Formats: sequence, structure tokens, C-alpha cells
Amino acid sequence: MDLAGRNALVTGVSRRAGIGFAVARQLLNAAASVFVQGWTAHDAAQPWGAEPGGTEAVARKLDVPFTEADFSDPASPALVVSAARDALGPLDLLIVNQWRRRKPDPLGVPRGAPSVQLENPESVVALVA
Repeated sequence: MDLAGRNALVTGVSRRAGIGFAVARQLLNAAASVFVQGWTAHDAAQPWGAEPGGTEAVARKLDVPFTEADFSDPASPALVVSAARDALGPLDLLIVNQWRRRKPDPLGVPRGAPSVQLENPESVVALVA
């Protein structure tokens, strides 16, 4: 697949051993421009611990721009998309790769239910849960 000229945002790229890192690498191999998001503090609180150097080190290994953002903050998704657009230009691909253990949703939203509304849903290539 040739993705030259396409801009991708991949979330959940905070560890080299993770799915997000593998997806970002495959997009780069297909010639896409990639921006990644991670949240090192989340990994640091898990039994496996954070990647040495955190999301910054992972992004440096991929040679891509990045941001740290906690998606439990309702403002974070818009800030991440804005940062990705500022770095790459208009986005063509959105890969949502998130896992965060939390208590039942206080609004009663079922686990795994979509929580992002997209302007152009036809441009979504993959959703990794």
C-alpha cells in the first residue's frame, strides 16, 4: 500500500512494545507522514511501567512529531488533533488505539462504545481497540 502524501494521527503510541508503535511504523513504511500521541504517566502507573524516555523517546525512535495527552480530559482529543494538524497539515488517517482501565462510565456508556465524532468518517482507515 502506498500512502505517500497522506497524513496520519495514531493515538496510544507510548511504548515500543505496543500496537500503536507497530501501526505507526507500518504507516511510515507505506510512506505516510505520522503524528503520534501517548500518555507516559498512564504507563508509569501500570505494572509494566513506562517506556524509558516516555512517549518522547518512542516518537524519536520513529522520527515523528508527538504530543502527550491524557484522554480522560475532555479537551484532550481536540488539542491532539490540532497539534497533529499543525505539525502535518490536514489529516487523512485517524488510528484510535487506546486502552485505559477505568471504573464504569458514570454516564452509562457501554465499554467499547465509540466516543469520537468525526467530520469525515469515510477517511477513517482503522480502529484498534
